Amino acid sequence: MLVSTGMRNRLLRAAGIDLAENVRVLPGSHFGGMDGRIRLGAGVMVNRGCMIQAVADVTIGAGVFIGPGVKVIASTHRIGPREHRAGEWIGKPIQIGEGSWIGAGAMILPGVTIGEGCIVAAGAVVTEDCAADGLSAGIPARRVRDVEVETAGPLES
Repeated sequence: MLVSTGMRNRLLRAAGIDLAENVRVLPGSHFGGMDGRIRLGAGVMVNRGCMIQAVADVTIGAGVFIGPGVKVIASTHRIGPREHRAGEWIGKPIQIGEGSWIGAGAMILPGVTIGEGCIVAAGAVVTEDCAADGLSAGIPARRVRDVEVETAGPLES
């Protein structure tokens, strides 16, 4: 069944997601644990097949582009006893700064802040904060270079 962007946004707002103007969420994305914890800034684009799991607040700044298949996971478990290692479930907030680009299949883990104007490479696993205007890549993601304003051309590391 096809649902227009406008209708999808109305449904997401009704489900408790705080969407600013001109947000696009493509089909196949999943939002969990909402309860008013997910905020998408103006002009955010969430591509197909993304998952945003918000046991804690997830704030995505204006102009952020989230590539297909990205996972944003704002919860973890304390380490439990040997009989049950996945102990108490806890949330840790995630922030993605304005203008950032999160590449296809990247994973943003609990408690991470990604600064404004960052690029997270496809497939990267972000376990620590990323300072503004940097390209982070790898598992775990590490800053590989600063990002300057570029007028054209593909992403090169």
